[in-house]
Amino acid sequence: MKENSNNEVAILVKYNGEILGQCNENKMLPLASVAKIIVAIEFSKQVAERKLIASNLINIKEIEKYFIPNSDGGSYQEWLKTLGDREQVTLLEVAQGMIHYSSNANTSYLMNILGIENTNKLLGELQLKKHENIFPATEALYIPLKLNGYDQNFSNIEYILEKFEKMDSNEYYRESIALNEEWNRNPLSKEHKNQIMNKLNLDFQRIWSNRMPKSTANEYMSILEKLNSKTFFPKDVHNYLDKIMEQLMLNPRNQEWLKHAGQKGGSTLNILNSAFYAEDIRNNKLEVVFFSNCLEEKDVLKRRKLEKSLNAFHIQLLKSEAFRNSVRKNLKSLNQ
Repeated sequence: MKENSNNEVAILVKYNGEILGQCNENKMLPLASVAKIIVAIEFSKQVAERKLIASNLINIKEIEKYFIPNSDGGSYQEWLKTLGDREQVTLLEVAQGMIHYSSNANTSYLMNILGIENTNKLLGELQLKKHENIFPATEALYIPLKLNGYDQNFSNIEYILEKFEKMDSNEYYRESIALNEEWNRNPLSKEHKNQIMNKLNLDFQRIWSNRMPKSTANEYMSILEKLNSKTFFPKDVHNYLDKIMEQLMLNPRNQEWLKHAGQKGGSTLNILNSAFYAEDIRNNKLEVVFFSNCLEEKDVLKRRKLEKSLNAFHIQLLKSEAFRNSVRKNLKSLNQ
């Protein structure tokens, strides 16, 4: 934060309704997988309204349509490992895999059946004023190939890079949705899928990362407070939403000192984001939003250190008044 306080980084921390600290909390930054919280809420709403049945079984091949190898850090394969030899999963399990394992394929599948337009209408219902429309992220990786006329050789790569970066936001959004629908009807072959990531160099991936839907730490704080209160959404919605968002509570050690807790991270080569909320058994509530878009591809060790630190950061904020005071002091200095 100190190295990048005036750059692409933001934080907002609240404890029992009090702001402990903030920095760049109104800065629009790419969300990466943190945006999947919106999809989880829309899924829970539609199930509660009986538009979908959470226990319905679907074939894993339906999700496989949206999977691009090497595009999600292995999250989809990690989720598959938990399923064993099963060929079918429930819709609820798909949603849980989207949040807990951050599978992009699960997200694309769910957005297709929920309706992308319905998912974006939720932004208004949540009273979010600074939030770009959500679209399927993996499908956007395919846009450069489409811009290149499906020529796999990429002979004019500089031209395609520039066109991809300067592409109109509305067109970018429409193309991502169109590809989502197209892949549902006509899935890509394994060979074609493998070619996508092989052809997209780090420059393409950086542009793709920067063009993900953006919002602010302040907006996501408002979402976390709604989740943490258990009063904004009807009980029927929380019956499903908590099973998706609060898989931390499956750990018996967490059950000893927490009433509930949920989180969603998001990362690319350049991004490391986190949204966390919890209430302990003494009724203390914590919400933390951390967004960063300042990492470079070479910052592997820094990324690992940040990722490993986040959990301890959240725990100390809940458990230690001295640590909370330290955070308050340090974040105050960033704004001076």
